[in-house]
Amino acid sequence: MPSEIAEVLQHPLWKSCYIERTPARHCARMLSASRAL
Repeated sequence: MPSEIAEVLQHPLWKSCYIERTPARHCARMLSASRAL
């Protein structure tokens, strides 16, 4: 499991992304956006 995914799973805001089975690319995009803030 890539560290980025593990990192996402640790953030409540991103958990729903995986719970709802949203495409991983979309999740990664949101994570990148959050890091840019």
